Amino acid sequence: MASKAAHKRLNKEYVAMQREPPPFVWAVPDEKNILTWNYIIRGPPDSPFAGGEYHGVLLFPPEYPFKPPGIKMLTPSGRFQPDRKICFSMSDFHPGSWNPAWSVATILTGLLSFMLSDEMTTGSVTTSDAEKRAYAARSHAWNLEQRRFREAFPDYCTPTPRDVPNMAQKELGSSSKPQPTQSPSATQSPVPTPAQQWVQCCDTWRFYCSCGCHLDHDLATNGLGEVEVGSCTCAGTYRLSFVLRIALPSLRCTVATGS
Repeated sequence: MASKAAHKRLNKEYVAMQREPPPFVWAVPDEKNILTWNYIIRGPPDSPFAGGEYHGVLLFPPEYPFKPPGIKMLTPSGRFQPDRKICFSMSDFHPGSWNPAWSVATILTGLLSFMLSDEMTTGSVTTSDAEKRAYAARSHAWNLEQRRFREAFPDYCTPTPRDVPNMAQKELGSSSKPQPTQSPSATQSPVPTPAQQWVQCCDTWRFYCSCGCHLDHDLATNGLGEVEVGSCTCAGTYRLSFVLRIALPSLRCTVATGS
């Protein structure tokens, strides 16, 4: 049974998932047990998983968010062993590195990042890109045959795979649009650039990327990720996010000043 803290936190994360789902990811709690979540990951374009639809489960402990979940992928993918727990930095294989600030969205974004890498771990398998593409092509048909998928995602039981709410249209199209620039007035101090804001925040906080590494370490190798909101004593409140495209990484930093 979920603790009061776990129930409150997971309800809050369900609302957040509905309001702002991360790219290529969708997840819902089980109607009878909020500690069990079913998720869908869609294979990003320009990856061996393009067009794939991957169903899995998050198994949260009653002590969540103070302990990490178990993570399984049920759909054969050529990357993970079906229905076996996956070992990576945000799973229950590594309770010592768990950060209670991580959320369902952060975990699944990290899982997608890990899926796109070649790192081997408990629960992973080695296949060629051609084999991964073959699994991707069969994934939706396989899911439709599974009772658990049909019960968890009746709206996704369509003849062809249905897009999850966020297929990264905004992120993948952001680089093609010119960004407006503003010139500071003579009576105002220039607004710091995103790079300057980033340094200021890192002077005070230790931000983590979705795969569990620090933001100042191997950022360009980690696929897609998010950073939670954090308060900086130096300059108010910052909301930082980064979007790493499959071919070309790009970094965004948006600032909301305040307390």
